[in-house]
Amino acid sequence: MTFRGGIGPAAMAVGQRERSLSPYPAADVIGLKHINSRRAAFAFGFVAVILVFALPGSLLNAIGLYSYQSGGNPLSKFHPATYAAVLGSLFALYGRRQGGGLAGLFRDSPALAWSVVLIVFCMVYSAVSLGISGVAVYVDTFLAAGLAAIALDAGTHRQRQILGYTIMTFCVINVFLSIYEEMTQTLLLPSGVLNEEIGTTARAALDEFRGQGFYEHPLSGALVTSMALFMVLGMGLRGWRVVALFGIFVVGLMSFGGRGALATTLLILSAAALFQLTSGLATRRLNVGFLGAFIAGVFLLPALLVLLTTMTDIGLRVTTHLYLDESADVRIVQWRILSLLNVHDLLFGASADRIGLLKNQIGLTGVGIDIENPWLLTFLSLGVIGFPFLVASLFLFLWHLGRRVNTPIGWLIVIATLLICSTNNSLGRKVPDLTFLAGMMIALSGFKSEQHESIAAPTPVISDPLDRPTAIALNVRSGTFRLTDRPYVRRVPSALSG
Repeated sequence: MTFRGGIGPAAMAVGQRERSLSPYPAADVIGLKHINSRRAAFAFGFVAVILVFALPGSLLNAIGLYSYQSGGNPLSKFHPATYAAVLGSLFALYGRRQGGGLAGLFRDSPALAWSVVLIVFCMVYSAVSLGISGVAVYVDTFLAAGLAAIALDAGTHRQRQILGYTIMTFCVINVFLSIYEEMTQTLLLPSGVLNEEIGTTARAALDEFRGQGFYEHPLSGALVTSMALFMVLGMGLRGWRVVALFGIFVVGLMSFGGRGALATTLLILSAAALFQLTSGLATRRLNVGFLGAFIAGVFLLPALLVLLTTMTDIGLRVTTHLYLDESADVRIVQWRILSLLNVHDLLFGASADRIGLLKNQIGLTGVGIDIENPWLLTFLSLGVIGFPFLVASLFLFLWHLGRRVNTPIGWLIVIATLLICSTNNSLGRKVPDLTFLAGMMIALSGFKSEQHESIAAPTPVISDPLDRPTAIALNVRSGTFRLTDRPYVRRVPSALSG
């Protein structure tokens, strides 16, 4: 029997399960306040991810609720997703009695904690050195992603799975929206600051048309689609669903027109597949399903790309720009700006007006012409003193996400994201790319948690009926038996058990 007011076996089991899934194992996970705070934290983190998909900055900028430029209402400098991420992180850190706050975050997730601290240092450094006009870039691009990761970490594996399915749905919808835009040659949403100068329809005067869906820019669409393609391979979906989603995202990469994203994705996939094939042949443990997928990919993927480029207009920009065009030439000319920096620019960074003046001096003028390397752009903004802190913060954030999933697919997503972001200036502007990454990686960890939980479940032991000192352990998953040295212990009824 149980005493009235006590904690029964069922409640203890639930508490132990929540403890095993919690990213903060030292916290009191049984209390109702803690459970409610975790739910609130994940809810705000979930909302933050939804907002970056449903409310791109270009749309908010067009209706006056968001601003890319300096000056104006300071509240409009931050995306609504940033506010949701702040609230979610506060609930995750301080919403329970024994949460530990920032100290608890340092104890349980030191890489993420240091990433947040370093990016806050970069914000303060930039404000002191150059003024507060450029601080919003570090908040919306870097800090919001770290805070969203803190909030989403509070979710259970089932909640993170729901997040994964939701993200996958948004990614598929955006691919179809991009294809529709390609067919109609009309953007459904404004395309950021650039459209304020050349209109909201096709950018024919500047470049071949590219659909963008509900993303701020086609390059953001290409990056997220690349991450989604890898994510499909790690969600444990059925074979036909993986094939269908894989094909949709390949079409999406062509539609968004990101040459760097397409090339990086195909190269990483090819390298990973060849490594897996070689490793399987060397160890004689080649999976039949993988071999079939490898053979199918060798023949079907090139056929799909040829079909898209010859029979449709999807990916027209990719096929017509396989040469050193103006966009690629900018990536060479931009480095000449380093020779024009003075001592103050080199040490402490240059203001946005100063960078604009230096760009004009090296010939980077015209609509849509900008520095296209995030490392160079952030170096110009922070200088030799502040730039290492930003790089350290970014790599610590990526390390935390990689360790959070800790599977080959997870690390491939991190590597692909870093390489693709290095081909454009996204990390030097206000973009939600890292928030997309945080949402996908935390969601992917939910699928891994369920698998590990079933593997690590206690193995039932069938004791020898003759009470011998050894017992037979049955592995239910593999159907095999083994002898164990655990002695058989006869259970004696307790006086309190009734």
